[in-house]
Amino acid sequence: MTTKSKQTKGLIFGIISLVLPTLLSIISKAIQGGINTTNPSMADAEKAVGTLVFLTIMSFIIYAAALILGIVGIITSSGASKEAKAAGEPKTLATVGLILSIVGTVFGGIGFLFCSTCLACTTCASCKLVEAAKAM
Repeated sequence: MTTKSKQTKGLIFGIISLVLPTLLSIISKAIQGGINTTNPSMADAEKAVGTLVFLTIMSFIIYAAALILGIVGIITSSGASKEAKAAGEPKTLATVGLILSIVGTVFGGIGFLFCSTCLACTTCASCKLVEAAKAM
């Protein structure tokens, strides 16, 4: 594999680690459009809780994937940078891939940390709602 293709692979991992969390806002806006907030009923409340749980789990998965891909991008880009330097080739793509991967890893790590907390809170709140519904 040439150093150029390794640099490109590191760049792609960095871009994906930054783009993945953006999908969350697109998904959440698409789902929230179907909830009736003007005249809510019990079905709307159930749909809202289901949406909250779904988005929390999706956030957890997407941020975990962004974190993992960012780490893979850092490893790939740094290796490609070393190979390009040894071969006397320009290492611009590897440097850009490394920077994007680091930024994606930081955002993915922060998002993963917060989503872990949100997932625990959502699970606890959902259990309380189920207990309250059974008591009615």
